[in-house]
Amino acid sequence: MMSNSGCDTPDSTPTPSDTAWFKGQRWSHRMLVFSDQNPGALDQRTILADREPELLDRDLLVIEVGEEQTTLLTGESAGLPGATAFRTHFGLPTERFEVVLVGKDGGVKERREVPMKPEELFSIIDAMPMRLDEMRRTQD
Repeated sequence: MMSNSGCDTPDSTPTPSDTAWFKGQRWSHRMLVFSDQNPGALDQRTILADREPELLDRDLLVIEVGEEQTTLLTGESAGLPGATAFRTHFGLPTERFEVVLVGKDGGVKERREVPMKPEELFSIIDAMPMRLDEMRRTQD
């Protein structure tokens, strides 16, 4: 999996570049964002490790949010915001594991306190109207 780290600032207010980054992902990427606060993060990384082609096929950025920085595990995106921006934007807790699935419209589609298995993740994504349209277009 690819790795690209974002930095962070102590201030909890997202910067204009952070806000622009989140807006720039809308209609381009889905995101799976998770906090690395306990062993759940290692579990999430491990169960997705060999599924990169399927993740990329679904335009999915996989982002791990650490204590101070973020790491892009799958996908490509320049200017990745830091941990505080992700925690603020998606309401991620600092004290426990949580995983958030974000649709291309920027809305949170699923939020869990346990790692998501690939089959569950793909089932949720593949049932989304935009994904159904994408799959229809690739069959034509």
